[in-house]
Order: sequence, then structure tokens, then C-alpha cells
Amino acid sequence: MRIQVSAIHFSLGDSFRTHAEERLAGAVSKYTERAVDASVTFVKDGQEYQADASAHLGSGLLVQAQGRGGDVRASLEQALERLEKQLRRHKRRIKDHHSNTRSHRSA
Repeated sequence: MRIQVSAIHFSLGDSFRTHAEERLAGAVSKYTERAVDASVTFVKDGQEYQADASAHLGSGLLVQAQGRGGDVRASLEQALERLEKQLRRHKRRIKDHHSNTRSHRSA
């Protein structure tokens, strides 16, 4: 999986960039192994930071989430929570769909 971390209007340190890559990879791989690429972009907006995270899955699904916070870490965590929630719901829908198909075949 390709991961891209970038910032607009400020620079990220190498340690935080590595942290963001690891957190994003962990959040996506927790729910799917078929991710093609993922990215997170940080923007400084006045006193707040905004994190835009996205993941493109092998099935063609594009999942996007946004987080805001007083610091870069808070915005990242909020965006990843929302991204994980979408991935969790998608996985549940797929799982429910497959379980319903099997129950109809046995009937």
C-alpha cells in the first residue's frame, strides 16, 4: 500500500510524518488487506489544523474523512476515527451480505 503524508502552509517533522504513516496504515489494514493507497493532508487554517484522510481500496471504494483540532495530532486522530468508522461499516455490510446469501441458499 502506498501512503502519502503532506502538509500545506507549514512543514511536518520526520517523526510526526512517520507516526502519521504508521497510524494510517494501521487504521486501514485493521479492516482490509486490499488497500491500494492512502493519504493524509494537513492544512493550517488560522489557529486550527485540518486533516484530510483518504484510502482507496482494491474493490474500487474510496473512503474519505476529515478531522479538525487545535494541534496536528488531534486533527489526525479525529480524521482516522472517522475513516475507521466508515471502513468498519463497509466491512459489516459486506459480511452481512455474505451471511444473508448463505442463509438463502440453505433454505
